[in-house]
Amino acid sequence: MLRADNRYSRLVVWLKIILPIVGLVLLSLLFLVARPATDVQSTIPYAKVEIDEIVADQRISAPTHSGVTADGDAIEFKAKLAAPSPDKPDSITSEGISARIDLKGGTTISLTAPQASVDGPTQTARLSGGVEVNTSTGVMVRTDAVTTSLETATLVTDGPVEATSSLGQITAGQMTLIQQNRGVHVLVFQNGVRVIYQP
Repeated sequence: MLRADNRYSRLVVWLKIILPIVGLVLLSLLFLVARPATDVQSTIPYAKVEIDEIVADQRISAPTHSGVTADGDAIEFKAKLAAPSPDKPDSITSEGISARIDLKGGTTISLTAPQASVDGPTQTARLSGGVEVNTSTGVMVRTDAVTTSLETATLVTDGPVEATSSLGQITAGQMTLIQQNRGVHVLVFQNGVRVIYQP
């Protein structure tokens, strides 16, 4: 009985020494041999080039600007990208522009353009690169550039325009959206206006 107890005691003593050593060996092999199941770099959503560009360029993705004029006209500008102008710190340049002007009288004017610049001190936005203007009254205008006031919801084209309306085709040297008495806005075509009437 004593011999059996001695054998058992010796076995327990040896197992207390051997088992921790085996455990350490297994853990060492686990850390040395194991590799990550996924490629860490492939899970990063941005490439290094894109990160460098974002850090270098102070730009905002999908910005929006909205406000109401003193007369109650609502203006909203959206862009795909916007960044401070390198020449004028108080100005912003934007790409992929869509704008909406909801006039108090009920007319809605939508503008789209590839690019725009917003001047902070004068509160004006110049859309350029080929501008399309659509009104809820059925007038569609194409021109090279348009300057609009964010304070009065008026606009003026830089040059010639081509328009279609219920009357027909209209070409003119310039078009303006002006505010008349009692806050009523009117589209005015001027400088060599030509209308091709389509009954």
